Amino acid sequence: GLEVTWDQERQTVALSTPGGQAPVPEESASPYSRTDPVPLGTAHTFRYAKGDDDWTITMQISESLRGDKAWQALKEYVLVRLSAKVDEASDPDQAVAFHLAGFDLYSADSVQYTAFWTVVTPSPKFDGRVYQGGTLDGYLAFLVNQSDPAPKVVFGADYTGAGGAWFSLT
Repeated sequence: GLEVTWDQERQTVALSTPGGQAPVPEESASPYSRTDPVPLGTAHTFRYAKGDDDWTITMQISESLRGDKAWQALKEYVLVRLSAKVDEASDPDQAVAFHLAGFDLYSADSVQYTAFWTVVTPSPKFDGRVYQGGTLDGYLAFLVNQSDPAPKVVFGADYTGAGGAWFSLT
């Protein structure tokens, strides 16, 4: 059977196996919602599913900065000049589309940065379609943590982060 305990603060019942961990709640069983989000500093374990894959995740927001404190913690720009030549194509009438969305930025410890679409990129911008034999040259701009010693960028990775061509930014 399951052990039943009362959480006075949340006014909820918790179920667990005797001497063991609480069962992982399904997404719909979460005590938190849009109108009652997880409090700052509280760890929350939940199930996340996408396609045929699923994960159990424990997530916690430990700090929320606003105003001057947030401004001091902001990131720094990394401006990258790159060129790409399409040497060969399986169909020479199909162009490769190069743009910021095709690149994912990672920290030195392999954590993906969130893309900042509002970064203004100088001209020439690395953005366009290129057919076999053509070359595109231009800039991409990223925001990285000031303390990140070795950010890296990948072009063409799949949705899980696998594959693609990885490049160091240091």
